[in-house]
Amino acid sequence: MGFIVTPLTFVLIFSLLTATAAAFAGDILGIAGMAFLPGAPVMSDELGNIFEPSTNESESIPLADVEFPSYETVYGRIEIASAGIDCPLIYGDSYKALRSGAGQYIGSFIIGYGGTTLIAGHNYSCFEKLPQVKKGDVIKITTSYGVYRYDVVDIAVKMDNDSSAYDLGRKDENVILYTCFTEKTPVGNVKKRIYIYGDYLSGPMLDKG
Repeated sequence: MGFIVTPLTFVLIFSLLTATAAAFAGDILGIAGMAFLPGAPVMSDELGNIFEPSTNESESIPLADVEFPSYETVYGRIEIASAGIDCPLIYGDSYKALRSGAGQYIGSFIIGYGGTTLIAGHNYSCFEKLPQVKKGDVIKITTSYGVYRYDVVDIAVKMDNDSSAYDLGRKDENVILYTCFTEKTPVGNVKKRIYIYGDYLSGPMLDKG
């Protein structure tokens, strides 16, 4: 007797495959290529954590004094008071990392290094209020080695495959925060992203000399 796929069986198989594909895509491609399916937050003990809030706001700090984060490790905190955003900063934008906070693309520079830091977050959790950010708002990022502030200088909505949305070759300290952009329920593969661009205001630059 052959195997008969009933409508209920088909739905169960499809749901399982979709969830598996979303998890795999998130770990390989990060937020730019994953399906945005809400999931339970990752418990903090499932990620590495080197974050102890610093109060250092000096002009520079020796690079040798900085502990670099490893993949899927919390190393800072992002705050935008005007929009009520307050969440962990994690090195890596895997599916697991993004379930626990905002994830930095590892092809970008860590905070204070003197280049672009590209950070993603889900629009149903830590970056839900990102569209409320306005030009002139201040992005505060606290790490274990310093406190940094960035002026929001631009906001843009672009397609997920638009490489003009970020410049990882910039030679000045800056941050870019982004998330899915939709006016509907954030379920499925959302094609638009909202980008928040912040230029450096203050914080200790890492002295590589």
